Amino acid sequence: MKSQSIPEILKNRRISLPKTQTLSRVVQKISPAWLGYIPLAAIITVLWHSAADAQTGGGVYLERQIEDVATSLDQLQGFINVGFVLFATTLVVFMNAGFGMLEVGMCRQAPRRKH
Repeated sequence: MKSQSIPEILKNRRISLPKTQTLSRVVQKISPAWLGYIPLAAIITVLWHSAADAQTGGGVYLERQIEDVATSLDQLQGFINVGFVLFATTLVVFMNAGFGMLEVGMCRQAPRRKH
């Protein structure tokens, strides 16, 4: 069977692929110019969906998402604040212990008396 290009197949209006032919073989027969249209079709579909969603009230859903993100960010800020306070408290406790050791090290040992 002679291999036909896509324009020839469309021109003849018939597709005669054996049932045993795999998808990879079909893709190999498609020219690179035709393969370039697949991402273009995907982009157009996404843009059409976005436009339709915007016209049918998808903005309300977007506003809810923005509010959810703002709430999540407020909660995250609260967690960060609590973590910082706990970290600073730990540093203060160690600072007090360190200052105590410094003061103990500054004291001299009393001389021993001989009996």
